[in-house]
Amino acid sequence: MQPLLLQTTPAIGQTRVTSGTTRTPGKARRAASGERSQRHAAPQVLVVDDDPSALGALGRLIKSAGLKVKLFDRPSALLNDELPTERACVILDVSLPEMNGVTLHDVLHTSGHALPTIFVTGLADPATQRQLQRAKPVAILYKPVHERVLFEAIRMALNAGANR
Repeated sequence: MQPLLLQTTPAIGQTRVTSGTTRTPGKARRAASGERSQRHAAPQVLVVDDDPSALGALGRLIKSAGLKVKLFDRPSALLNDELPTERACVILDVSLPEMNGVTLHDVLHTSGHALPTIFVTGLADPATQRQLQRAKPVAILYKPVHERVLFEAIRMALNAGANR
């Protein structure tokens, strides 16, 4: 099965959705948070970013949608935490201390925690693009991330996790 991919092209700021539909921010927020009625556990979004302002902003935005969010400022903090087994996804910054986001994604997968992944990056060079594509994430988002695009990616990731 081909991974779902939602990208914002960094050069022109356009969004390309290859699966699913694009929603307005309010609808996207409700769609992402409305998933919790399908199961007892509330969906959980794990975010790893070493930039405190970006981490806090993402946390507040995701929480505003009614989703449970856990924030981590470095990969080891996530790896040392109790990871959810269902109804979760992870948002990884690509440039992190200790290990990059793709390596963290690989470590999670090899340790049995194959959470649907959304990568966030400010890098658009071909080498980074190839590395991200090989990881088969649900989405690759380019900074600055637009709210509508973020919530569509989260919705897709939570749906992908529910279908594992």
